[in-house]
Amino acid sequence: MGLFYTFILSIGVFAYKVLGIFQLKASQRINGAKQSLKIAAQKPSENPRIWIHCASLGEFEQAIPILETLRKEKPETRLILSFFSPSGYNQQKDNPLVDEVYYLPWDFYRDQKKFITAIQPSCCLLVKYEFWPRLIQVLVEKNIPVISISSRFFDNQIYFKSWGKWFLSRLGEVDHFFVQDENSKQLLATKGIDQVSIVGDTRMDRVTQLLTTTHASPKIDALHTKAYVVLGSSWPEDEILFWPLIERFPQWTWVVAPHDISEKRLESIQQKSGLNWHRWSRLQAEQINDVSFILVDSIGELKHLYAAAQWAYVGGGMGTKGLHNILEAGVYGIPVLIGKNYNRFQEAVDLIAAKGVFSVKDSSSLEQLLVEFSKNPEFRRETGTINKEFIRKNEGASALILEYLQKHFA
Repeated sequence: MGLFYTFILSIGVFAYKVLGIFQLKASQRINGAKQSLKIAAQKPSENPRIWIHCASLGEFEQAIPILETLRKEKPETRLILSFFSPSGYNQQKDNPLVDEVYYLPWDFYRDQKKFITAIQPSCCLLVKYEFWPRLIQVLVEKNIPVISISSRFFDNQIYFKSWGKWFLSRLGEVDHFFVQDENSKQLLATKGIDQVSIVGDTRMDRVTQLLTTTHASPKIDALHTKAYVVLGSSWPEDEILFWPLIERFPQWTWVVAPHDISEKRLESIQQKSGLNWHRWSRLQAEQINDVSFILVDSIGELKHLYAAAQWAYVGGGMGTKGLHNILEAGVYGIPVLIGKNYNRFQEAVDLIAAKGVFSVKDSSSLEQLLVEFSKNPEFRRETGTINKEFIRKNEGASALILEYLQKHFA
């Protein structure tokens, strides 16, 4: 199976390289992985060295509480961060929270061995779904502890298929799994993997920190004095539900923060909505009170924009891209709306059951909720409180993981 995996991976990398000729992100990934191998080999050996690997930005959010605590309590520890995706790497390559940032090499044995030999980690934390077979193999051969954090497992994953035994054997070599839910623990147990603790999602700790984070922005302060709503991390599939409805609710200022803020995408929103949008980057604080439609064209402020909203719609759930972070909005005690595709996201399943989050499937179901939010402020407040309390009660995953890590610092 290992040879077959290498063969399939080789085909995939070849296809990715061909794609890289035509697409910037693929090209960045190809060149970045090569450069990471070279740069890592030039770094001096220092210990202890904690390595955290994330697929992209979403997983990085889950790693932040761990990194922040390590930086504060173990300042002598060198923190190493790696990404698979260009979007994660590009945005975090200069993050002062960590000492070194790399692309993860392709999962060939030779490349992983060269990379791991260069960075010499004391232990490796894999965030959520990042289980690369050759990566785990080399770590185990070098007696480097492998720890999985915020992971979730489903019975349709490759590890639990009859033909996925080789992949499952690699999972069995992980030193410990800190999983989000009982179902994940039970699935692993059916395969004889019992080095598992249920601790929840470290993002609960991450978003709670937002409540004490200052934004230092006169524009956001000005916006917070208005009755406004937010469409956060939206995709075209999400936004199309809103275009027929927005003008029916003039009591709210509408703030749209799309996932993609390229000029082409922003112009498409302007054209398809037929509304007169004002770009966030061009607005002054004193102008905020006079505008009704704001289009956010910058990165990093969405989490603060949610803070005083009447309600928020979090994108990704109407298409197949994946639901974005609903906890980032819910922590502020506001109602959250999402699309119809959310079953892979446990926090969404739980909060829908608790009636703090609402799933909509079309403009009609969306309109019914907007009417209710508009006419019934008490319902809106009660719904938002459910989200805030849910997050508060589920904090603490990071502390449990860090307690386990202590024995690897010696």
